[in-house]
Amino acid sequence: MGDIGNTFTGLTGKTKKDFGHGDAKFVTYLNVFQNEIATLEQLDSVEIDEQQNKVKKGDVFFPTSSETPEEVGMSSVWTYDIKNIYLNSFTFGYRPIMKLDLKYLASMLRSPSIRKTNYIKSQEKPLNSE
Repeated sequence: MGDIGNTFTGLTGKTKKDFGHGDAKFVTYLNVFQNEIATLEQLDSVEIDEQQNKVKKGDVFFPTSSETPEEVGMSSVWTYDIKNIYLNSFTFGYRPIMKLDLKYLASMLRSPSIRKTNYIKSQEKPLNSE
């Protein structure tokens, strides 16, 4: 995936007082975890600053941690062309640099075989070149 896209971070530098109000919205952790295609119903409000990464149509979201091996590798795809949307701080985003079929991508990335492969690869340690 590194050859066809780039990762980006969710919200950074936010405190509790920044959430629950504001003109911007953010994709919640539960939205990412529960839906292969993120929903508009599970957005929440946030006060935003210019240093944050905006969400764009076609982005893929992954939680940064999981409580059980069965939860590893869950993902969600953003299919909307809406401005002023951001990603929560407990996930990271992946932005493909080429056009992909978003519904297929969403289904494929949440399939048990792909999630298992991604989990195994994340556990591998790079070989020393010594």
